[in-house]
Amino acid sequence: MGGVGLLNRVVDPFWYYRDVAIEGFNAVKTKFRRFERHVKPAILARERPEAVTLGSSLTEVGFDPLNPAFTDHGRLTGFNFAVAAAQWQIIQCYFKYAIGHAPIKRAVVEVRPMDLADADCAVPEAALDIATPAQLLFSTRALKASIETIQGQGKERPSHTREGQYFYARYDPGVESRFREILGRRLKKGQCDLAALRQGVSAALLPMKDGPMRQLDLSGLRKVVRIARAKGIELRLVVHPRHAYDYEMDALCPAAIDQWDVLRQMASVVHEASGGDDRIQLWAFVGYDTITGEPVSANMKLWQDPLHLNFEIGDIMLNAMFGRPSPGSPNIGRRVFPENVDAIRRDFLEGRESFIKANPWFYPGLRTLLSQGRGS
Repeated sequence: MGGVGLLNRVVDPFWYYRDVAIEGFNAVKTKFRRFERHVKPAILARERPEAVTLGSSLTEVGFDPLNPAFTDHGRLTGFNFAVAAAQWQIIQCYFKYAIGHAPIKRAVVEVRPMDLADADCAVPEAALDIATPAQLLFSTRALKASIETIQGQGKERPSHTREGQYFYARYDPGVESRFREILGRRLKKGQCDLAALRQGVSAALLPMKDGPMRQLDLSGLRKVVRIARAKGIELRLVVHPRHAYDYEMDALCPAAIDQWDVLRQMASVVHEASGGDDRIQLWAFVGYDTITGEPVSANMKLWQDPLHLNFEIGDIMLNAMFGRPSPGSPNIGRRVFPENVDAIRRDFLEGRESFIKANPWFYPGLRTLLSQGRGS
């Protein structure tokens, strides 16, 4: 048993101890991606960062926790505490865990236009399953992971940075095929009207319809804001951008909900629960521009698929939210208040029309992707 523990301690397959890294032996932690939900909370509790990002893979891939604006030029220790496939209840429970186990001063939390209810972090689907020292050193799973880590050297690339950012498909070719797959999947889900797109109608004649309004349960959002206010945490709640082709699917397929009404509801909750504390802000990054409208190709610079952005966009977002806008970059995000949602919607629609009219390749490219995505 002692030999097993020593091997697992040195190989450190789950990247918890982080003090032995030997090229060709254990430098690439091939098992971290699979076990991140068990290990990231333990790492946070031990390393005690002061600035964290929380969310799903959108945040885990898109935000570099070493960004100078986010870390206040290195004055704060940053950590990407997002995990792949996390839904709101997981995000909220990770937030509560983080502030209970580290001296958090700044947090960026991903939100989406959906119910953001208060989560019970004790139920199995939301509870954190954190690896214990005994599991890290003496379990059969750890031994198997150590052996496979050694065998995987030279065959696999690192999946994450030391600070928790996920590379995902950043270095993989075939971005265009991922666009086809994801847009095609969305096409098959809904009752989409492709007649206008087939006819090559201009953007001005292809209306962007709002979905139905519905009162959302935002009790979890309210709880996060109140906790941040009580503890003096600088909080940024962020709606991530999507690629312009994914926005355009909103014009082709029935929307499940009115995203602008949702944004207004969220802004109202944030304003009320924060008590006007300017350290707590809601930001939305929506629009058609040279960033969200990057032409789709096999090797794109800014996007890994229609939803996952590279950290180059994430840096622009973090710079905007923390007061250091990136020189020469388009203004892709705005702070959201209840009273400016109509203006954000208007600018979105006007920007959409002008962008598509200025880029005649836009609709032909979308038609090609959708026809290939449907297998036709």
